[in-house]
Amino acid sequence: MGGGLSGSYRKASQLPDKPEGALWNTDEAAAYLCVSPETVRRLVRAKVLAHVSVTPSEYRFTLEDLREYIAAKRHQRLSGV
Repeated sequence: MGGGLSGSYRKASQLPDKPEGALWNTDEAAAYLCVSPETVRRLVRAKVLAHVSVTPSEYRFTLEDLREYIAAKRHQRLSGV
């Protein structure tokens, strides 16, 4: 395979339709955040992304966890414009 995006990336329209409070797997979380599954794993190991450990190497995420991560990374305009 050449450059380009991994098959693990999904379009927003392909994201799962999950009930409130459902757990998302690493691939689903990666698609929601528009990053690779490996990036999600790195964020977990760096303790910057809240998660539930299913096994030592498998993680699950709530939609709220993912939204909180995005909110924490959002840059605010200083000018207020």
